[in-house]
Amino acid sequence: MGVSIAGTSLFRSHNSTAEAEAKALFCGVKMAVLLKLQHIIFEGDCQEVIKGLNDSLASPCWRISPILKKVAHLVPLFRRIH
Repeated sequence: MGVSIAGTSLFRSHNSTAEAEAKALFCGVKMAVLLKLQHIIFEGDCQEVIKGLNDSLASPCWRISPILKKVAHLVPLFRRIH
């Protein structure tokens, strides 16, 4: 079982829930990098974001695709990510 060690709240305008979820994921990954965490668990309920990140054959909407690419670029910095 994990422990929540950090959190944040941002006020931004987004065009969709998928875009908001993707940006939240990116912010969380950046925070985990800054905290030098190695084993992380991220939770989300937006299927488009989760599938876009986990499935290389998926083609997420053009608004979230660049955000997910930034997340994917940071993923190798962790030993284990769920």
